[in-house]
Amino acid sequence: MGSLTAPPTSSPNRVRVAEPAADGFTTNIAAGSPPETVTHLLDHAVALGASDLFFSAEDGSYSASLRHLGIIRKIGRLPAELARHCLAHIRAEAAMDIAEHRRPQDGRFTHQTGTGKFIDLRVCSMPTLNGEDLSIRVLDREAGALPVDRLGLLPDDREKLGQLLHRPGGLLLVTGPTGSGKTTTLYACLRHLNDGSRRIHAIEDPIECALAGVHQSQPNAKLGLTFPELLRGIVRQGPDVIMIGEIRDAETAHTAVSAANSGHLVLATLHAPVAAGGVASMLAFGVAPHFLATSLIGIVSQRLVRTFCPECRFPIEGDWVNGDPLTPRYAALGCPVCHHSGFGARTALFEVLTVTRPIRSLVQAREPSHVIEDQARREGMTDFLKAANALIASGRTDPDEVKRCVPPDCLGSAEHT
Repeated sequence: MGSLTAPPTSSPNRVRVAEPAADGFTTNIAAGSPPETVTHLLDHAVALGASDLFFSAEDGSYSASLRHLGIIRKIGRLPAELARHCLAHIRAEAAMDIAEHRRPQDGRFTHQTGTGKFIDLRVCSMPTLNGEDLSIRVLDREAGALPVDRLGLLPDDREKLGQLLHRPGGLLLVTGPTGSGKTTTLYACLRHLNDGSRRIHAIEDPIECALAGVHQSQPNAKLGLTFPELLRGIVRQGPDVIMIGEIRDAETAHTAVSAANSGHLVLATLHAPVAAGGVASMLAFGVAPHFLATSLIGIVSQRLVRTFCPECRFPIEGDWVNGDPLTPRYAALGCPVCHHSGFGARTALFEVLTVTRPIRSLVQAREPSHVIEDQARREGMTDFLKAANALIASGRTDPDEVKRCVPPDCLGSAEHT
């Protein structure tokens, strides 16, 4: 059978999805000027729907690669001299110090593709053994503008999230590893709330997308303007909703809890493996359990998994997914549409934990994550295992992809810690 169990086990009769051939992603880097080469590579990354473009220094040359649906793909090589001129061009466009190569730097600029599409680019440089590496985060304004009902939430979870967003106040955490789509979820929540009846403030580092009607602020390390200082100032602005791009330190955690307890709706991201783990992460910042228990209204945790290309997926004859009714398990061979990868997009698996009175008592008593998680399951929380099996049963992905993206201890039978 094709569904997952906890803990997941290997499937000896798997039909493996073909990995993409190199020519599905590589591009011919013609001998043009540095601006022309950069434009070509950026347009190529945007056309593929890549989230990042990388220039990596090697011995005597540079390699160019991109991140496509979460996987690194090599796209070509550049002579060292051309690559250095390309990097200098990018640094100038991003308003970075072109003479400083000893320290990491950050910058950003906007690129217009050949089709007239505007893409926001976030640039980071890093000195390495062989030279300077450069990474570019590709922020597609249109692709990131998802409404809540297109995030991939199951119907019950979508209803729970809607109810949490319409609370008059409290702390709503969105957890997951880097690159799991937390910011996309926060932006969808802000768009849902941004109907003109609320004053909404957001603190982000950096600001990834401009939202009309939302007052967005960004810390400035050169001026000594920090997350906590901005947050303290925003609380005095009379906001109804506060979005914190990431809780990174104890002061921000304490201020967020204080703002939530004083009647503001606070949305924030946090690093935690599962929804219940968000409580332990906040307590690790030194937040008093009583104040966290009284402010916390819910925790959303998420992981991104690839979904099959609709053009080349097919049902596997005689292989069924557990359920009522039984549904066929799917695979995909790969085709030109998906660059021979077999996968055409990504969606998120979610856990939505609503803080009820019993869970509030567990938080106040500093109970470990597995105790809170067990109580949430008894109250009907859909965990990652159930969400994954629902996605597999719909024919959109397979168990191997879920196992690649979600650690085994997050799939139902988490180790007690």
